[in-house]
Amino acid sequence: MPSLERARAILGDDKQLDEDKSRECFRCIFEPTLSFSEPEGYLSLVGAFVLQCNPRFLCNSAIRNVQFWHLFKEILEKATSEELIIYLNTLLRPFLERPEKFKDSYTSLCQAASSDDLILETLALNLSMEDLSSDTAAGILNCISALFACHTYLLTFSPADAAHIIPNFMLQSLETGLCDVLTVMLSVGDSRIEIINKLVRHRREMLTFLKSFTIHDYETPLKNKLLTALNKASGEQRIKLEETAGFQNMNNVSLLQALNITIFLNSKNLTFLKTFAEQQLFGTRPFPLFYACLHVCDTTDEMIEKLEKKNTDIVHNIIFSLNEDKLMYALMDRLLKSWVESQAESEEDLNSLLMLMPIIFERINKSIPDSSNLSPREYLRLALNVIQEVNYKLARQLQLDALTETAYEKWSKHVGYFDDMLANQVHDYLHHQRLLYLQKGTWVYAENPLDPKIKSPKVYFMVLSANQAKLLVREYTGISERTPFTEENEILTPSEAEQSDEKSKTRVIPISSISFFTSERILSNDKSPTDSHLVNVIQKNVYTKVEFCNESDKSLLVVFFHTKEAIYSWLDGLQLVCCIKHRGGLSNGTTDQIDTLIDIRKSVQMMNLTEDAISPNHSDSDDEEYYDINTLKEITSDFYYE
Repeated sequence: MPSLERARAILGDDKQLDEDKSRECFRCIFEPTLSFSEPEGYLSLVGAFVLQCNPRFLCNSAIRNVQFWHLFKEILEKATSEELIIYLNTLLRPFLERPEKFKDSYTSLCQAASSDDLILETLALNLSMEDLSSDTAAGILNCISALFACHTYLLTFSPADAAHIIPNFMLQSLETGLCDVLTVMLSVGDSRIEIINKLVRHRREMLTFLKSFTIHDYETPLKNKLLTALNKASGEQRIKLEETAGFQNMNNVSLLQALNITIFLNSKNLTFLKTFAEQQLFGTRPFPLFYACLHVCDTTDEMIEKLEKKNTDIVHNIIFSLNEDKLMYALMDRLLKSWVESQAESEEDLNSLLMLMPIIFERINKSIPDSSNLSPREYLRLALNVIQEVNYKLARQLQLDALTETAYEKWSKHVGYFDDMLANQVHDYLHHQRLLYLQKGTWVYAENPLDPKIKSPKVYFMVLSANQAKLLVREYTGISERTPFTEENEILTPSEAEQSDEKSKTRVIPISSISFFTSERILSNDKSPTDSHLVNVIQKNVYTKVEFCNESDKSLLVVFFHTKEAIYSWLDGLQLVCCIKHRGGLSNGTTDQIDTLIDIRKSVQMMNLTEDAISPNHSDSDDEEYYDINTLKEITSDFYYE
């Protein structure tokens, strides 16, 4: 055909054409009377025209032609991966380099790209091919990102057209499996992650646009698709559905809500619809499908948007972004099961259940702490399993834990001093308790009672002086049933008849001279008879040797405690009351006692807090709960330990 021969002649130099030559060549190739399926080589001629065409003519004129797109899509479908990249880059690069210059052509470009799923499906198929080189994969990803970027420019240049085109484009990205392929492409340390992350940011711009307009703002096919999906899902409950407040406010539904709900209800996964149908038949209160969809849609999008704003763990944030439909499906399925498990009946009950959604979502991070060794698909599968495993009972417990943690963090700067005050009060209580015991005194051995050479070991009566400045010790030949007493730094016996050494005097050891003390457990070597005719009774005698030393490590006093009570009270008491150092520190029993008392004290005082405890002079503008420290002090004034 003469016109095609002329086109071949124009394209024969393999040079970029000027605008006039491009127009002439276009007329020759796309003459309406020509059949694009013949003669042979017609498609290759169209491909050569795209590569050599003047960018201004290509973007302003050629893309407005329906036949051009029909042939161009056929070329893309038959092209190799490398050719696909070249063709799309040639078409899209001018739009991205000079968007203002071609702003009137974005509608034609995006409308043609989303009129069917051929372009996105071709990209997804090429990207999923085996043995794809890294450079080729990166090239295809850049083409996809460029296509998404062109749609974001449409939001600015023609919002009305974007309201029609963007929902269809987003829907096709799911139906063609593009999002699934992009998920598989993710791998830690790969440079392609940055490309996909850029693509996800373009996607977020489109979602933000859809969120900002309602289906009443623009007349789009999306409203009819939503109604069809709702009517199909609700079945016999359609009349009840149309009576709900949410359905009456259909015009207030955003384009994003309409899109996500339509995708959810048209899902090939029938698990939810099966459970929903059973609940409709046998449940006393039908599940408010439309109302629940609206709120779960918002919750899912808000949670993912927060993740996208974080710079950490980019790979897993992208996984959630690309699979928002799967997350919404899992959350809706979990919500329906929780509705049944909790025997919910009212809208108020549903609102309470909806508050569990962020808690369930947060559970994913805590349940999968080490995800570096998981593939993107494995991570997504585990995340969806976590959502299903968090039943109503567990979700409520997680909610309670989260509220407790949040409340403590919120109050921490206000009650930090209060916590210190409680800790000091507990310390004072233990100090007083141990002081009473130390000033009561105790019997200890002056000699090792397990030494076989000593038949009757001597004993000491040891007591802390009234002014807590001296340790008083007096030697006795045996333990008396009647406790000695102190008077002016002297240990006296209640009666002259006591079995005491009249020559012994009270030994006074200044507390200031004691630098530290050491303790050592001593066990007796019990040798029980081995006669098989006798019952062996094993006896274990445990004593604790305590040695008091000065700064020069010189021993000042050595005693042997024989009761657990004395060991527990004296060793820890000397540290608490007299600040004498022990290389072993406080015993585990005392540290546990301190922690337990603080927890009990804090819990009791917090339960006593009422709304009156909130300072009336504090402004509520920052939405923080504020507790006056003076009020907290008053609460503790009438609380005593027993």
